[in-house]
Amino acid sequence: MNEPTVPDPAWWQEDPDRWELLAFDGRYDADGLPYDAGWKDREEVLDLLLADPGPCSADFARFLLRQEILGHGHARGYSDRIGMAALLVAEQRRIEDVRLLWDAKSRSFDTFCGLPDAFLVVNGVERTLEHIRGSDDSGRDWCLEFLGGMAQVTDEAVAEKLVRIREYYGELRKLRSDEPA
Repeated sequence: MNEPTVPDPAWWQEDPDRWELLAFDGRYDADGLPYDAGWKDREEVLDLLLADPGPCSADFARFLLRQEILGHGHARGYSDRIGMAALLVAEQRRIEDVRLLWDAKSRSFDTFCGLPDAFLVVNGVERTLEHIRGSDDSGRDWCLEFLGGMAQVTDEAVAEKLVRIREYYGELRKLRSDEPA
């Protein structure tokens, strides 16, 4: 099993000034292809956060998701990192985070297909719809239309989905840690 090359989650969470070490760093390789130079450390931190049963700072989770949104806008495609960050935010169950989660989901075609819809309705479909109806966000109508199709989703189904997603990332972490260094 590979040892982490980044400090443990508590170290990151105790001082927000350290978070910049995990910030999106958009660059281009020799062939002109975009990439995020900060992805590797961020992925390790996300792995550690998901492996730790303790609470994750809501602000830190949102910071990590914002970095992934930037990275996915720069390089396109889909990486499980954005899913891991979105899960950490969704698990906070803060209704005001639905906008950030929607930004992540609607960042690109790939993130729209890759991120689970359940992340958007962790506070219940109707409560989430009410919250969005009361907002004046530019993407409000599109989000309302999308969520309107989820009217039959139960809170129990969403809770079960979050458990399965966390288990998936745990299995993914094990697979990555078994790879040769």
